[in-house]
Amino acid sequence: MVPDIVDNERTALLAVPNAPAHSIGLGDEQQPSPTSSGASTPTLKEKKFPWRFALTIYGLNVVTPLSFELIFPFINQMILENGVTNDPEKVGFYSGLIESIFALFSFASILPLTYLSDHLGRRPIILMSTVGLAVSITLFGVAKSYWFMIATRLIGGTLGGSIAATKVMLTEVIDKSQQGLAFAGFVTAYRMGQIIGQPMGGLLSHPADKFDSFNTPFWREYPFSLPCFIAAAFAVFAVSVGFFTLPETSVILRRKKNKKGYGSVSSVESGSPTRGKSQERPRPSVYSILTPDVTGALLSSAIMGFSSELVFALYPLFAFTPIESGGLSLNESQIGTQLGIRSCNNVLVIALYSPLERRLGTVRLYQLTMLAWPITFLCFPVLNLLARNGWEGTWTFQAAHAIFVTFWSFGCLGWTSASIIVNNAAPSAEALSVINGIGQMATTLPLAFAPAFITSLFAFSLKHEQYLNGNLVYVVMLVVGVLGALHCLTIKEPTSDWRDELDEDDDHFS
Repeated sequence: MVPDIVDNERTALLAVPNAPAHSIGLGDEQQPSPTSSGASTPTLKEKKFPWRFALTIYGLNVVTPLSFELIFPFINQMILENGVTNDPEKVGFYSGLIESIFALFSFASILPLTYLSDHLGRRPIILMSTVGLAVSITLFGVAKSYWFMIATRLIGGTLGGSIAATKVMLTEVIDKSQQGLAFAGFVTAYRMGQIIGQPMGGLLSHPADKFDSFNTPFWREYPFSLPCFIAAAFAVFAVSVGFFTLPETSVILRRKKNKKGYGSVSSVESGSPTRGKSQERPRPSVYSILTPDVTGALLSSAIMGFSSELVFALYPLFAFTPIESGGLSLNESQIGTQLGIRSCNNVLVIALYSPLERRLGTVRLYQLTMLAWPITFLCFPVLNLLARNGWEGTWTFQAAHAIFVTFWSFGCLGWTSASIIVNNAAPSAEALSVINGIGQMATTLPLAFAPAFITSLFAFSLKHEQYLNGNLVYVVMLVVGVLGALHCLTIKEPTSDWRDELDEDDDHFS
């Protein structure tokens, strides 16, 4: 598949000497257009967006929330039914560890999988990891002990650290002007997985009690397996589509492929001594790319990821907790529905990303999204206060909940901006996978300990109301949100673009 891609790229370069070549030629090459005088000049048409490739990537990205977040609506009930604890107020201590273990092992596997994707190819690593997610979620659905639940999440996390390679693969087929659309679509795909997965996790658990055709011993013995099986089936489908449609995009592998052809007649005739040098560039070390600007962007991404996960991990537990204990007293189906509504709202908000980015710029928009987190955090005690005073089910409560969801969704626009900021900070094409790996680690590490931290702090706050009248958890969250909003003001737009250097390099391939 690589030779066809390179041939397309060379054809485009021969037709238009200055055409950007880093997008590997997925059938969207620029063509020369004639002038009014009839002379042919290398005026370029706007590069088409590679929709077929992007949609395949987006389909694989949907699998992640299906595997990671599908369990959120029912995990607390599953812990109770498996006999891990009989006290609803202690569930948070156990659910937090299960939610964190997936992200923790994803964090540990990001750089190894990114390194392998550079040398073995993006395609096999991404497809293999998706298969691993299918196995993990299938086993989780039939888990009957706490330690087996943890083991299945460990498997999924270890094989699920390929999202950095997926982002790099997407970046390698688009140009800079298409980043807003491409990564807005990437985040939208994740939200679509949530729209499908979270309600499915809540509505399809205990199918024996809801559907006559599932009233069998198996479904009663494993009441949480149906949504897990469906998620695994979707993962297998996504892998099948990717296997037949995804090309290999690794710049390093493409350069190795081109290097093999340097003994050809055309290569000898050209006699260019620079070709070999342009081909052999070492993969930069982690420390060589950690400039102050890059480090600041990564730290801000980590705070953003931590803020996002604080809300996402706390909300199911907050909603599940009795009103008198500080929650909303919702059941698993209601929690799944609310999370699905939130994801739908998120998709609507993401539709605003591209026009907002064009108007404000990536960094300025990111800074605005970070202001949403402190407001989102303050909505938790307000919602409980309304419920305690008998307002649940009223239009006032629904309006307050809608405000909460809207600010939550606007804050999540930061994920798109953070991905673009990290990509633009790469000093070279060879550094792209390294910096994406580090960037993914910067957002995954908070995901690893945020659930255990915030659910445990919530449980602690409920048990020790003498600390800030049970609001300690919200004060801590507010401090995190304010610090993140202040720190992001230090981020600056990059002064150079690694794509320019790659375009010059690829001119040697023609």
